[in-house]
Amino acid sequence: MILYEILYLAVIVISFLTAAIILLQIHKTEKKIFFLAESLFFGFFGVARIFYYIWDFRDPNHMFWVLGVSTAMVAMAFLLFAIERKIIHGTKYAFTICAICASILIIIPFSNEIHVWIQTIMVTMLAPVGVIYFWVIAKRSTGEVRKLAIIYFFGIFIWASGQFFRGQLLRDVEWLYYITAPLLFISGNIIILYVLVKRVIELEWPNKIHHLFIIHSRGGINLYDYSFTAKDTAESDLVAASISGITGILQEITKSKRKLKLLDSVDVKIILEYGSYIIGALITEENYGILRKKLHTLITLFELKHADHLKQFSGSLRIYKGSKELIEDVFSPKDIYESKILK
Repeated sequence: MILYEILYLAVIVISFLTAAIILLQIHKTEKKIFFLAESLFFGFFGVARIFYYIWDFRDPNHMFWVLGVSTAMVAMAFLLFAIERKIIHGTKYAFTICAICASILIIIPFSNEIHVWIQTIMVTMLAPVGVIYFWVIAKRSTGEVRKLAIIYFFGIFIWASGQFFRGQLLRDVEWLYYITAPLLFISGNIIILYVLVKRVIELEWPNKIHHLFIIHSRGGINLYDYSFTAKDTAESDLVAASISGITGILQEITKSKRKLKLLDSVDVKIILEYGSYIIGALITEENYGILRKKLHTLITLFELKHADHLKQFSGSLRIYKGSKELIEDVFSPKDIYESKILK
């Protein structure tokens, strides 16, 4: 029984941890309503699990089970609201209303058997909506978002499987109810946390980039620069030369063969990538992995396109004036599924 309690307490802790982490990320994203709804979902789910814990291990009074189910339905209502608001149009929040009604219906003093069937029917009807939602995102999206969505989908699916095995009808099957279900909850939550903490905020990268410089390694000449904002960077040639100079000086001082990859000044960061002939410098607010990948791709394509001119560099910049299209193609948010999902 001690192992059962430890697993169950771990579920409660990780539920609140997930809710807190999502809440802390809200200020970094424009999708505040969805993130808030998701945070409330995991938070209320954690509260529901406290009531279930009391019922399972401390006091078998049916009231605690009822409070757990009712709170879990409120949690479901928050998630369904966010989903119906953004992707399932035409339902007029029917699923959300069903979840709210279920949370009220379950506290009406029916018999225990009726309560169990209310829970079973509602969970069976409503839980697949969330799973299907994340599958739709995975199917419709491309690039980085698809990877994120697929991982997230499996996390939600595993987590929902834990909910299924935790149903009161399976309580007599101890290995499912007390061991398998908590392990599925925890595993699903870990996957969800991985996506949220490591990658989801990276979907905001188009709002974080400011300016790009393509600099010739020899002499620090600014071959081309591009502004992602309305404001142009003053003295672009001077900035490019300074970046090249700093990287060269630091490498000389440290006597290291490893090249400088990042200049960090709290609010502003300069991500650096190197080719055979050029340096790519991206001024941004965050050092996201996806930005480094895109910068590396740009450097590779730029050198392939202008290999002969870069190798025999004459100082003429005219040939590089058509680089805008290449930059906009590489740094286009086209791999972000922007329709009405998660806006």
